Amino acid sequence: MQDPEEMTLEQMKALVESNRAVRFSIEGREALYSLLVRVLKKQRYTKLSREQRGIVRGFLAKVTGRSRAQITRLIGQWIEGRTIQAKPPARRQFPTRYTAEDAALLARLDAAHEELSGPAVKRILRREHEVFGHLEYQRLAGISVSHLYNLRRSKAYRKVRVRVEPTRASQVRIGERRKPEPLGKPGYFRIDTVHQGHQDGRPGLFHIDAVDTVTQWQVVGCVETISERHLLPVLEAMAAGVPVACSDIPPLREIARSTVHFFDPLNDREIQDALLLLASGKISTDAAERRAAQFTWEKTARATLDYLSKCSS
Repeated sequence: MQDPEEMTLEQMKALVESNRAVRFSIEGREALYSLLVRVLKKQRYTKLSREQRGIVRGFLAKVTGRSRAQITRLIGQWIEGRTIQAKPPARRQFPTRYTAEDAALLARLDAAHEELSGPAVKRILRREHEVFGHLEYQRLAGISVSHLYNLRRSKAYRKVRVRVEPTRASQVRIGERRKPEPLGKPGYFRIDTVHQGHQDGRPGLFHIDAVDTVTQWQVVGCVETISERHLLPVLEAMAAGVPVACSDIPPLREIARSTVHFFDPLNDREIQDALLLLASGKISTDAAERRAAQFTWEKTARATLDYLSKCSS
């Protein structure tokens, strides 16, 4: 195909009416605008009729790949000044109040004070300007706390000072194995668990032994697994006054007397019989509840006070 500048109006019209796709290799807007100016000058565009101008516009739109509206706008610019120039992009720019020097000054101040909180730094900036008369702090003296944090995230600030914080592990204490410190108050339990083991490939039960650290009151329970689903019902039953079987030791004898079922903690057979008795529901809890009602905080406080008075006298 010949040079577009040398084509006649008849050749342009034939090309526009044909279905053949035509594209010229044009690199950059300057080369495109230069081609448009040369074609318009060659064809004496301002002296053409309305129909002929339409042919030229259609031809330029086809060979350049630009829209007809864009070609019309560029031609209008050429008619006004006989030249087509690329206009710089008109981007909206907001006024900048704090400069890169202000961000660097803030970074050095943070380094000196080990990065205090926003309100504290704002107070220091104001004192640097109003009290000590440092003119370089004039703009920063009126900064807001929120914009102060914005400056700390700016590139100018990070060029001067970068703060790297290692990842902090988040530790959640599910359970802690340590000796209780009841300070003489009942209600602190020591919990021991023992797994029964496996038999014929099936897991056994977990035996839970809860012992009050002060009163030595003891409750034994069994669960399928150590989980909330199976532990909560047993623990709730322990606190609700269910039938109790406990070790036959002096502290428990003194507290429970004959209201619970005792077994030898060293005799496996007695432990098994006690568990079967608990499961059968034949142990009455009436006596245990009456015995438990005798222990109150007021009575304990009086007994403790009497004992301390005897010791002091």
